[in-house]
Amino acid sequence: MGIQRQFADTRKAQQGDGCIQITVPSDVVEELGIKGGDDVLWTGKEGEDTAVIHSPHRN
Repeated sequence: MGIQRQFADTRKAQQGDGCIQITVPSDVVEELGIKGGDDVLWTGKEGEDTAVIHSPHRN
């Protein structure tokens, strides 16, 4: 189904093997077409409290 209109959700950050892991909600995965093994780009700016996840399949 993907994202309908707007999307807001929270996920608990999990301590991983030398990293912090955050699960991407299934609606976002479907909307962006993310598949296992994809390289997913995250962007953010110093001093800001937001980050953007980009579809791995858009040019």
